[in-house]
Amino acid sequence: MRDKRIWSGKVCLEGVEGLLSERAEANERRRQRGLDRLHDDVVLRAEAEDPDAILLRDRWRGADHAKGTARQLDIGPLLEALEGRRPHGEANSWTCDDLIAQFSELVAELTDDEEEAADPAVPQGHLSLDERLERHLSAYSGREGRFARVMTGNTQAQTRRNLQTAFNREGAWPMVIVSQSQVGREGLNLHEACRVVVLLHSEWNPAIVEQQIGRVDRKNSLWEKRMQDWKASGEEGPMPTIRIHPIVVRGTYDDHNWQVLEARWKALRGQLHGEVIPGDDLSGASTGHGIDLLARVRKSTPDFSPIRARQERLKTG
Repeated sequence: MRDKRIWSGKVCLEGVEGLLSERAEANERRRQRGLDRLHDDVVLRAEAEDPDAILLRDRWRGADHAKGTARQLDIGPLLEALEGRRPHGEANSWTCDDLIAQFSELVAELTDDEEEAADPAVPQGHLSLDERLERHLSAYSGREGRFARVMTGNTQAQTRRNLQTAFNREGAWPMVIVSQSQVGREGLNLHEACRVVVLLHSEWNPAIVEQQIGRVDRKNSLWEKRMQDWKASGEEGPMPTIRIHPIVVRGTYDDHNWQVLEARWKALRGQLHGEVIPGDDLSGASTGHGIDLLARVRKSTPDFSPIRARQERLKTG
């Protein structure tokens, strides 16, 4: 309203607040009516002796038919957790069949926890279904479980696996995972639906950064599938790539960190990939003699790539 380019009427913020409040109340009434209908459908399925519907009915907070043996769960965080398991275009359009199916799938994953016995926070290495559900839903509050999620060392092992599974579902939320350095360097597979890595704060060791990038650079990755499609289509445009975006502000500590990392990266390539002299490191080779020495060094560098080895075998065979 205060922007004269898009509003020429009277400035009345009280009217805007009243309109927003009215619409919020209408949306809440509509949401509650939908939840009531969904709850009634779940009750009918439970009365028909559907075991998955019974599990859900007895844990739906506010249900007057609960037998008192199951812990009551807030339906809000539960729906939020389940919405992240399906394409986000279907969000807020639950049917009874969809809800029970997704809840059953979540229960199956939570009860199949191979790492639970090694978790020091688990008493005697065993948790009931209700305790597992509560631990899982504790990570969902407000809109935290929607578009982006944070994964730290304190994130439960089961929650990590569920986040990985949801992230690797194409079109499902979360679309972004923000991970601590140690969590995101090994044992984290995020490659099936992602080929973009943003390095918010680089490590000093290039091998660790390679491990972090490797979360999306794996067999059967999204990049590999896009590359196969690109080759099959015969397109002349740029080929698909894995995109790495380091966040570096010039003149800051991060800038110095990145310069050190790049120097160490060159040394790593020389040690592991046979790139003794990187292509952009041509200092001292501007003269004809220097260029000749550079060519001789590179020609003498062993090449252990499969393509080179095959070519050598064909020559000698």
